[in-house]
Amino acid sequence: MKKKIRKIVQVAFFVLVGLMAINHTLAESGKALPLIGSASIHAVCPFGSVAGLYQLVTTGTFVKKVQGASLIVLYLVLLLSLLFGPVFCGWMCPLGAIQEWFNALAKKLKIPQKKLPKSVDRLLRQLRYVVLIMVMVKTAQVGALAFNDIDPYYAIFNFWTDDFVVSSGYVLIVVLLVGLFVERAWCKYICPFGALLGITNKFRIFKIRRSKTTCINCKLCTANCPMDIVVHDQEVVSNAQCISCMKCTSEQSCPVDKTVQLEAFSKKPIQMMGIGVTIILVMVIGVSGAIASNHFPTETEKIPTKFEDGSGYDLDTIKGSYAFTDISEVFDIPLDVLGTAFGIPEAEWTTIKNKDLKERYGSEEGEAGEIGNGSVKMFISLYKNLPYDYETAGDYIPLKAFELLDAEGKIPEDKRNYIESHTVTLE
Repeated sequence: MKKKIRKIVQVAFFVLVGLMAINHTLAESGKALPLIGSASIHAVCPFGSVAGLYQLVTTGTFVKKVQGASLIVLYLVLLLSLLFGPVFCGWMCPLGAIQEWFNALAKKLKIPQKKLPKSVDRLLRQLRYVVLIMVMVKTAQVGALAFNDIDPYYAIFNFWTDDFVVSSGYVLIVVLLVGLFVERAWCKYICPFGALLGITNKFRIFKIRRSKTTCINCKLCTANCPMDIVVHDQEVVSNAQCISCMKCTSEQSCPVDKTVQLEAFSKKPIQMMGIGVTIILVMVIGVSGAIASNHFPTETEKIPTKFEDGSGYDLDTIKGSYAFTDISEVFDIPLDVLGTAFGIPEAEWTTIKNKDLKERYGSEEGEAGEIGNGSVKMFISLYKNLPYDYETAGDYIPLKAFELLDAEGKIPEDKRNYIESHTVTLE
C-alpha cells in the first residue's frame, strides 16, 4: 500500500481535474453535477497566477480566464513545496502523471529508453527557465495567458470543448510520444511551473538525504530517478530538477533501510504515506476554508465598469460571457423581458449568455443583421435610457425586441428610422 500511495494521489488529482473540466462543460448548458466544482481549468490552475504576476501586482487584477481561486491554490502548492519540495510536480500534476504512465507503458513494451548527450541535456535543462520568463513577459504585454495556445496540460482536459486549441493538442501528442523514449521530457526541459517550484529544493524543510555510512553504492537511487539526477554521490538532494517523487528512497529503490529518506532538521524521517496524507489535508482544508470564507472565486463577477463620474455603467464593457441573469440583476431588467425580446425559450432564460446568441441565430462576426453581444447592449441602452453609441457600433436588435420597446414607449422618435432599419426578424 505505501508503495502505491503516490500513484493513488496522482490518480485522485487527475480524476478530480478531469471531472471539474467535464462539469464546467456541463455547467455551460445548466447540467452541472452537484458536489463537483465546475470552474474552468484556468480559473484554478496555480500557474495562471504566476504567468499573470505583473498584472496582479501592478493592477490587483487577474489576466483573462484566471481567477482568484488560482492564487489560493498557488499559495497551497508553495506551502507544500516549502515542506517537501515540488510535490506538485511529482504527486499532483496531471500532465506529469500522464507522462509517467505513458513511459511506464513504454517500458513494459520494452521500448528502448534514450538519454541525451550530457552536454545537450545540461543545456536543454536551462530552457524551462527561459520559457518561464518568456511566458511571464508576454502575458504582461498582452494581458492574457500567452502559454494557452501551446499548453499540453490544458489540451488534456479540453479536447472535447469549443475552447480547444488545436496547436496545444499537437504539443500534447509530441510530449507524450517523446515521453515514450525520454521519461518526463516536458518536466525536464520545458515546464515553466516546474522551473519555479524547483527552486524550493534549495531551502525546503524536509530534504532527501543519503547516509554515506550505510550506502552500498548500488546506484539504484540514481538509476530509478525519472529526472536523471545523480543521487548516489550526494548527501542531500538539492537539485532543482528533483520532483520529490521519492523513487530514489529506501521505500522505493534503495535496498538498505533508512539509507535514502526524507528528513527534517531533526533527522526524523517522514514516510511516503505521511507526504500523501499531508498533501490531501493541506489541499482539502485550504480550499474548503477558502470556499467557506468566500475567498475562492472561480468566476469573474459580471458587473460592467462604472463611469468615473458615477453616472452609471459603461455598456461598452459588457462582454459576451455575461448571462441574461447577470444583465437582469445589474440593470434591473426582468428576465422574462430579456428572454422574450431575444426569442429565448423560458427554460433557457437562466442559462443563456450573450455570446450564445450568435451561434443560435447563425450570424457571423460583423455581418449585417448580426445578433449578439452588441444587440444586448443596444437593447439595454434603449430599455433603460443609458448612453451607448449603437449607431457607430452598427448593432442590430430582433424584431421582438423592437416591438417590446415600442410598446413601452422606449424608442426615441429621432432614432426610430435608424432603429427600424437595424431590426431583424429571427428565424
